[in-house]
Amino acid sequence: MLDCSDHPEIVIPKWEDVEIRARLPLAVHEFLAKEGPAPAKYDCERRHARKYFRTRAVIRRDSHDYGVYMCDISRSGVGFYSPIQLFPEEPVELWLPSEKRLDLLMENCVRHANNSYRCGATFVSTK
Repeated sequence: MLDCSDHPEIVIPKWEDVEIRARLPLAVHEFLAKEGPAPAKYDCERRHARKYFRTRAVIRRDSHDYGVYMCDISRSGVGFYSPIQLFPEEPVELWLPSEKRLDLLMENCVRHANNSYRCGATFVSTK
């Protein structure tokens, strides 16, 4: 019997296969070493506390994959460094090293240097 399916095969992007990657403002080993709760600023208006979540990941935008460095995570969203500029309200897919996919909606993106944009995004509800 033939193995046929109407569903396209999902190709999970890997950091090692991505050509365009974010640059960090500090050494990779220093960046990845931070752990635990992220410090809050005195005038912080965030609804949820952030926690350092330092790892490499891949975002997919318009069927193109880009290597990003995750910074932090909260109950409502994530922060990461991207090699490209992303725009508010833009949907992107985030693929973690565990092959877990998260759908995000961009909130902000600030350029730090070439191939280095500090971005924030919220999780898209799957309800």
